[in-house]
Amino acid sequence: MIKNQQQADLKKRASAKKLNLAINSCAELMNWSIPIIRVFKWLGSFALHLVH
Repeated sequence: MIKNQQQADLKKRASAKKLNLAINSCAELMNWSIPIIRVFKWLGSFALHLVH
């Protein structure tokens, strides 16, 4: 009985850790994507400025 409870606890903890990792990864991706998008927008406007 105790082993089954421990295994269930470990499974719950593992799934919670995976979810937490996914949330952290998504937040990091959002933090990096905004400056990258700004750089590409700047490059695009600069290229248009050169062409025009």
